[in-house]
Amino acid sequence: MLPELPTELLLGVCDFLRRTDILALCLVCQRFNSFFTDVLFRHIVCDEVPLLFRAVEGQRLDIVALLLDEYHVDIDCLYAGKTALLLAIGLRYPQAVDLILQYRPDVRYYCDFGGRGPLSLAVIGGNAASVERILQSQEIDVNDRCSDGLSALVYALKHREYYVLQLLLADSRVDVNITDYLGWTPLQAAVLEEDHIAAQMLVRHAGIDINHQTPHRDAPLLLSVKRLNGQQSVLMVDSLLLHSELDVNISDSNGQTALWHAVNRGHYDLVKLLLRQSDLRLNDPDRYGVTPLARAAERPVLSVLELLLEQRHLCINSQSTHILPPLWSACRAGNSPAVKALLRLRSVQANQRGPTGTTPLQVAVHSNHLSIVSLLLRQRNMVDINARGRQQWTAIFFAASNGRVTMTETLLKHPEINLNLIDDQGRTPLWWAEHGQHSRVVNLLRKHGRLRRRKRRLA
Repeated sequence: MLPELPTELLLGVCDFLRRTDILALCLVCQRFNSFFTDVLFRHIVCDEVPLLFRAVEGQRLDIVALLLDEYHVDIDCLYAGKTALLLAIGLRYPQAVDLILQYRPDVRYYCDFGGRGPLSLAVIGGNAASVERILQSQEIDVNDRCSDGLSALVYALKHREYYVLQLLLADSRVDVNITDYLGWTPLQAAVLEEDHIAAQMLVRHAGIDINHQTPHRDAPLLLSVKRLNGQQSVLMVDSLLLHSELDVNISDSNGQTALWHAVNRGHYDLVKLLLRQSDLRLNDPDRYGVTPLARAAERPVLSVLELLLEQRHLCINSQSTHILPPLWSACRAGNSPAVKALLRLRSVQANQRGPTGTTPLQVAVHSNHLSIVSLLLRQRNMVDINARGRQQWTAIFFAASNGRVTMTETLLKHPEINLNLIDDQGRTPLWWAEHGQHSRVVNLLRKHGRLRRRKRRLA
């Protein structure tokens, strides 16, 4: 009934009403022009909640327009840390967003308590209509980063808002390679989120830096192999391979490539996918001299090793003294299936030394891998049991000095073993066994020596 009263009588009634009641009256009344005068405006001005905020909350765009046109209220005023624009965005009220933006508010410094600006708030809220209207404003900084260092683009992919993500990618002002405080780009964020759909959308963008590396040199491809597991890695790598400028040989701070990490994880499907790339380098070692093949020889997944061994341009043997030979690596790790697979290759160099100067047989003896030693000793035409390493030690020196009885017995069965060789200090295996007080090994060596001398006399 009150809205139907004459303006003069209505103003008199307002003298006896609370300001909030007057405001409520204005917000529900469709005939506001008949009584919304300067006097009434002064009646409802309240210091609790600005009128503009009340009008936005009440979804009264007509009053919002009147306040801005006739009463010139401060469009940038703050209440509870928000402006009217931020309030409209939070309420998912795109029509109010559109109207407020028409009055060109100063949006350069708009943010909530979390440092999130209008665009980021609209993205987080999944308010695509508001995002569209905000992007039409030329004053909006579309690359503004919040207090957590994230941009609206990153928020879109983190919240799986693909339509909003597409809107942002279509805006020429958006920096698709913007980094957060840790140096991560949106594409790297998509990898960490395990979102291959967002990754595909980003990869198709003309300005994407597909090989951007973080301060730790983690490129998107490396992250997808190192951080993900199972089918997610395959889907992500497949998405990244859509880009023609992807460097499949890019390495991290340890010099390890995507192939190296895929092998390290024993991920057969991922290794197979990478091996299809024509520009893939198979033999790149990391900073420790470990090639993908050497790493595969250490790992328990035989299928990955066999897959690598099928490649034409694979180096079976080490090409440098600083690079680990695959057979040596397998022997050190005690990986019997890998040793068998490598020994079947005619081109393998069974006595090639590792970085420590030891042969595969010596490192297997030193690591006490008896089954590996037995495998190697069967290859009499390939393995030199008397090969010398550093300090002029042969395999029997390692067994004798460590008091390994079974290992010593196994080595002594080889017909070509020489127990009389001396090291660079002029000492024999027997001396080292006696020095270590390994009585059982001492007895074995002495007995074997007497048998050898007796055989020579009989001959």
